[in-house]
Order: sequence, then C-alpha cells, then structure tokens
Amino acid sequence: MYTKVTAALLLGLVWVGARPASAQQMPAAVVADPPADKQHPPGLAILIVPSHGVELDAWLYVASGAGPHGTVILAHGLPGYESSGDLAQSIRRAGWNVLFFHYRGTWGVPGAFSQSSAIEDTTEVVRFLREPANVEKYHIDPKQLVIIGHSFGGFIAGYTASHDPDIDAVAMIAAVNLGRINADPKGREARLKRWETQLHPVRGATAAGLFAEAERHAKDWDYVQWAEALYGRPVLLVEADDQNRTDMEALASALRQKGAVALEENEVATDHSFSDHRIALQSMVLRWLEKLRANDLTSFSPKAEAVSTESEVREVLAKFIYAFDNLDWERFRRAFDDDATVFYPRAVPERANGRTEFEKAFKTVFQQIRDEKGMPPYMDIQPKDLRIQLFGSTAVATFHLDDRAGFLNRRTIVLNKTQAGWKIVHLHASEVAMAGTQM
Repeated sequence: MYTKVTAALLLGLVWVGARPASAQQMPAAVVADPPADKQHPPGLAILIVPSHGVELDAWLYVASGAGPHGTVILAHGLPGYESSGDLAQSIRRAGWNVLFFHYRGTWGVPGAFSQSSAIEDTTEVVRFLREPANVEKYHIDPKQLVIIGHSFGGFIAGYTASHDPDIDAVAMIAAVNLGRINADPKGREARLKRWETQLHPVRGATAAGLFAEAERHAKDWDYVQWAEALYGRPVLLVEADDQNRTDMEALASALRQKGAVALEENEVATDHSFSDHRIALQSMVLRWLEKLRANDLTSFSPKAEAVSTESEVREVLAKFIYAFDNLDWERFRRAFDDDATVFYPRAVPERANGRTEFEKAFKTVFQQIRDEKGMPPYMDIQPKDLRIQLFGSTAVATFHLDDRAGFLNRRTIVLNKTQAGWKIVHLHASEVAMAGTQM
C-alpha cells in the first residue's frame, strides 16, 4: 500500500511524495494499552442524547487521565455494519474521548430514518458535548471537538463540520457524496441495488426513498461544494478503491484550489470497509490526531505558514453565519461593533445606527424566524460567489444568496480589526428582482 500525503497551504501547495506506509512508525496506541491511571481510569459512559423528540442511543469511550480531553465524534455508515469499534478504542487509548451514537430509525432507536434527520441528530450530539455539565462530567475540551466518519458517516462528518465552524477538524473516510449518487445512471443503479440489501436495521425508509431525498438535496449535499467552508481547518481524507473515490479526489482538488490550511489525503488499495487495512487506517487517523493535539501545522508540511488575514475574516464570517442559522443571539450580537450600521433588505427602510437600533430590529427578526421554524437550525444561509477585499485593518466581504425565487439577494459586510478581533461595522442587504419577476 502506498500513501499520498498532500499538504496545501494558504499561500501555495506543497506535495510530500508517495512512500510505503511501512516507512512510517505505527502509533503505540494501535497495539498497546496506555499506562494505568488509578485516579482517572478510562471508562464507558452510556448516554441518551435528545434529538427532535427522540432519544438517541449513544456511548462515550472516556479516556484515562484528568483531562480535559479532545473529543472525537465517530459517525458510522448506513446502516453501520462496519462500526469502526477498533478505531474508537485506538483513539481512546491515544488519549481522546470518543462518542459513538446511532441515528434515529436505526438499530432500534425510535423514529423514522432519513438522511436529513441523521444530519439533525449529529447536530444535537455536538450540542450535547458542548453543554457545560457534560464538559465538566466527562472532562471534555470543548475547543477540540473533531468529527470522523466512514461512508455515510463520512458525509455526515463533512456536512457537520462545513456548517459548524467551531468543529476543530474533520476526517472523511471513503465518504459517499449524497449530492451526486444520482448523477451517473449506471453508478446509481449499482449503488441502489446494494442499498436495497443493507437496510434491515433501518426503519421508515427505503433505498428508493433515500435516493429521491438525495436528489432533492443534490445541490446542497454535493460535498465538493463544501471546500469553501472546510479549507481553513485540518481535513483528513482517506480514500479506498470504491465507488466514492472519484468524489473524494474531487473534494481534495477543490480544497487545494481554495488553499487549504492543512489537507492530508491518503489513498489506500483496499475495499470500502478497509477490511485488510484496519491497522493502517488506525495508524493514519492516530498520526493525524497527534498533529492536531500538538496544534502543529508544520507537521502537515515543512513550509506551513500562519493563517492569512483573509482566512481570519472567512472564519469570522463563518461563525457569524452559523450563529444566524441557529439564532444564537449572544454569538450573533458579539459579531458587531457597538457603532455598527445596518441596512435591511425589506420591511425596515431606515438605516439602523448603533447597537441599540440594530439589535432592536434583529430581535424582531429572530423571533419571527423562531416562531416559523420551531427548532434549530432555523436557516441554512449559503453565501454564493463570496469575495473578500482587504484594506489594512478593514475587510469588505460581498456575496449573494439564492434564498428567494426571482430575486438576487445581495450582501455586503464591512469588518474592522479591533483589539477584540474582527468586528462587523456595516451590513448592507439589498434585493434586486431578476428579469421577468412580478413585483
């Protein structure tokens, strides 16, 4: 087996040549238990995670030591016959907590399964791990949450990380690209037949229904399009000789084009389940996690440099949009400078001047959205054609939204770098009717 490791930097590309995996030292945690810690021994915590009226079965492999520990969410495939329990135990031996869970409608968990509900369930799992009581009880480092997934779980991992900028890093292993499973008729037929034989532990769904759901979300669920949201964080892609490899390679290419901070791409000559390369898979993941723990981007590349100013701005914008999507008022309001001004797209014709005025209007907007949607995420804001212009300590971000049929919704956000970080000093929202639109 040969491993290709790609490190893509914000200001250039560096390739580390292919070399046999045997040339790399196997992490001790793959084959050896850690020293015993009688004061803080490892353990297994059985959990119930609430998600949209259903109680998810979950369990946490608790690492030994006082912590706080980085925590990995390990998302399994559909239905999850290969649960990667060996990987979970190795990661725990390496000093990380590992949370494993079942999606609703699978393996006896109540409710009906859908790919959309699995996305929602994973969001609730992340929320559960961030709750202060759980952070304290399980010695979790909330600033080092990592999500790793295999197959359908790889898709879930990528989706969750791309929509939550506070996920520290993501690993996608032989990930299915749901946005493109209907793109090739021949490939679709082969995959559909395979899925039809593998859904015995799944309730409330059929293979044909899941493919139809994926078709409805083809644009949003094409993970190659998530490169914009992922390139600023460490990403591990592990590809097998399977039907997903082409899409995985396309995602890697898109990340490199964006100037990824730390991309590691591994190609493994094995089947979809890594049946004859389980030790190799564990070694890849553990070496990658060790780099994260050390916060050492130089270990991804000998020429790694600090994240650029543009990347800082993109991260701030991503967190702002995440707060808006989830109606997280405190995070949302902290994104603005006290003297910020706002022009709204409709309903409020006057400019809002300063915190008192713009917060009054936004509180009304938040309540209206919350009343309509009922539960988070309340929105799915997807900036299109994002451009960032830098002028010293000022940044101008422009993009548009495709969220209202017949209209081009334009946005301009002006940010200023202060001692407290980048703050929004002006937000301008406007709508332009497209040709032929009835006003």
